[in-house]
Amino acid sequence: MSEYFYLDPAEIKAQCREAIDNLNEVSSKTKDVEQKLDEFIHLIHQN
Repeated sequence: MSEYFYLDPAEIKAQCREAIDNLNEVSSKTKDVEQKLDEFIHLIHQN
């Protein structure tokens, strides 16, 4: 790869966008798991 590839602003922006999208997806899945765990814990404490 050339130096230009590493310094290409469009490529850097695309990589950052991909990283942000990946983090958002993981965050969404983590929140879903958190909600399911909260529901489970609440259900256990009711009994």
